[in-house]
Amino acid sequence: MAGQNCPIHNSPDCYKPALDAHVQRAYDGYCTKIDWPYWRIIPKGWKPK
Repeated sequence: MAGQNCPIHNSPDCYKPALDAHVQRAYDGYCTKIDWPYWRIIPKGWKPK
């Protein structure tokens, strides 16, 4: 998943993939930019409208 783009910003700069196997079942990863200093969890299959 290295180099994957954040689905919110379409940029790899703020995207962190989910590493825990239990978290990966429901979530793709995290956006570190949109709710800074917090991370937003990105659910599997989420697409921007």
